[in-house]
Amino acid sequence: MPKFVAEWLKEYRHASPLLKVLNAAENGLIVPSAVNDWILDNQRDFVVAWYDGFEIEQLFTVDIPNPVLTDNSDSVTVLMKIDSGVVLTDVVNYIGRKQETVYQLTEAEIKQDFEWALDAGFAKEVE
Repeated sequence: MPKFVAEWLKEYRHASPLLKVLNAAENGLIVPSAVNDWILDNQRDFVVAWYDGFEIEQLFTVDIPNPVLTDNSDSVTVLMKIDSGVVLTDVVNYIGRKQETVYQLTEAEIKQDFEWALDAGFAKEVE
């Protein structure tokens, strides 16, 4: 389970009955948008987590060395999450970039098309 869902679930698990939360997610009420989307896409996992507890998925950022970019370059080659999946792209490197959720990926998301990046050791755990 993603950390943002786990944090929300931890806070609201005892505040409302499960059916009320699922109805709220279905209607787009009360539940934050990202949590709502995850619940609707993962209803079975959500119900199991509600009753049996859950583990938070470890998130990773993936910076890939790019020999074309110089040490003085402001760009970095990374894996980034977009609506259609995970892509390899060059972005401006700035303080705080790794805290943005589009750059934080689960192991499963990385393995889907970029397992070589895991094997090469380019994935670093988000703290």
